[in-house]
Amino acid sequence: MSEYEPEKAYPAPISSLKGAENIYIQTMAIALALLPFIGYVAPRSLAFLPALVGLMGFFAGWYIFKNRPSLHRGSLYIVLPMLLLAFVSLGWSIDLAESWERILKITPVIFSGVMLLSLMHNYGARLMPLFTQLFPIVALFALAVAFIDLISNGIFYHLMQGAWPNDDFNASALNRGIIVVMLSLIPAYALIINNQDFWSLKRKRLYLALTIPVLFGILLTTDSQSAHLIMALSLIFWVCFPVSKVKVWYGLWIVLATLIFASPWIAQAMFSALPDLIDNVAWFQQSYALNRLEIWDYIGRYIEGSPFYGYGIETTRSIEDFDSAYLYDKKATVLHPHNFALQLWIEFGVIGAALGALASGYILRAISRMNGIQARMGLSAFIGLLCPAATAYGMWQGWFIGLFFMITAFCLLVMQKPERAI
Repeated sequence: MSEYEPEKAYPAPISSLKGAENIYIQTMAIALALLPFIGYVAPRSLAFLPALVGLMGFFAGWYIFKNRPSLHRGSLYIVLPMLLLAFVSLGWSIDLAESWERILKITPVIFSGVMLLSLMHNYGARLMPLFTQLFPIVALFALAVAFIDLISNGIFYHLMQGAWPNDDFNASALNRGIIVVMLSLIPAYALIINNQDFWSLKRKRLYLALTIPVLFGILLTTDSQSAHLIMALSLIFWVCFPVSKVKVWYGLWIVLATLIFASPWIAQAMFSALPDLIDNVAWFQQSYALNRLEIWDYIGRYIEGSPFYGYGIETTRSIEDFDSAYLYDKKATVLHPHNFALQLWIEFGVIGAALGALASGYILRAISRMNGIQARMGLSAFIGLLCPAATAYGMWQGWFIGLFFMITAFCLLVMQKPERAI
């Protein structure tokens, strides 16, 4: 079977299943398929909504199908060491109250996310037929709504706020939602090109004919540089990365691990070399590039004060003596480093950097064992998630943790082979 050849048969229609199973499958498939749209209009809801779907689906499936579902062990191998390190960092945290509060907030979100991945692992094949039909359509609809928002001063955004659009609208308010939609398109595209049962050639062409113009319209009008990076890098890795070459996967991991370990010093070198080169470049002028470079520089130097174990989880916001040059960032305080590698370093030192490198290696190893389109989808989604994690958002923001689990769940679901429900 070629990598793009779909399964020849799908399970019996959902209507042939028993009543409770039928309701469960339809409810879960619809709930999952709607997440990209809900994530666009209310991105902060991702802090709890995917987790809620995961919890309800996991325990409801346990009851309905009369068998105890297994946990998704791969995700546990990543989240358990990270949570353990977070708890241990309480011993050296410079702000114990802040660190403890963050741990209490993220722990239920993370374990509920594991439940969501476990739901895909145990029942994903049963959800596939209906999800296959709905998910790409919802993703396209969310993309269209985002484009309308961008060209109408945020009409849907304001309606959600109970207000009316005005000329003072800051389009950056849509950035989180646009990132959600961009990342959701990766598994949606993989799903339609690998399925010929519902997604016939005619429907594929129609879908792409509707999606591509809207996508380009968003890229031309959005203020989100993260969205630009997601689209550019995920496309490059999808098309150009030789997924069948084992040694290339090792090379990619070595590059990523090196960047993580060297990030404090790379940040300082970038601040010395780049501002004069990019200051007059329009794309960078529309972003917070210079501001980010200065933040990364003084955080990189501050890391050198405690390089072995850092300062404790979520303590960046408590540091008030950063040595800032005050050239582009007029305050020497920041909520988080806007870069996951620097956040690992400043919170957990070289221990955190090592754990981040190992986690990335484990993920890449798992993706490399997939076949064809699955590997392309998994790698593109992973690189896409790294883009905002490396340039914009904090690791422990609830909505971003939820986004990570949601996109991973979509990829796991797309990888499922449909089977007959019993």
